[in-house]
Amino acid sequence: MATTGALDGTNVFIEVREQPGNTWVTIGGQLSHTETLVSNLIEITSKTADSYREILPSKGIQQIDYTSEIIFSSQIGYEFIRTLAGNKSIAEFRMSQEGDIVTTANLMVVSLVDVSADNEALKGTVNLISSDTFGWNL
Repeated sequence: MATTGALDGTNVFIEVREQPGNTWVTIGGQLSHTETLVSNLIEITSKTADSYREILPSKGIQQIDYTSEIIFSSQIGYEFIRTLAGNKSIAEFRMSQEGDIVTTANLMVVSLVDVSADNEALKGTVNLISSDTFGWNL
């Protein structure tokens, strides 16, 4: 059952900015995704006689862990994302829905799994981790 007015994930496309050409390469269409906000807190601990533990509010590092199952739109898109994964590079990604830009973010490909049955489109699961902050509207 669809929720009225909700972002339903229809027609979501993933692109990566190619450097130095400064052009967007379409990687593929998104089938599903998972977003996880990870907060690595900073804590202060003392093991002296008056031991204590304190977690510092509003401190530490936050990152987004974004996993997307996609259908690759071309061999070029597949090879581009595979190269990013192999080089451990950070690149600017853009997720758009029905032609509207949803968000752009600097992300690193931490894993790439590609699977397909014979005579079917190449599908894959790409795990991306943020190197900067951005909204939840992926």
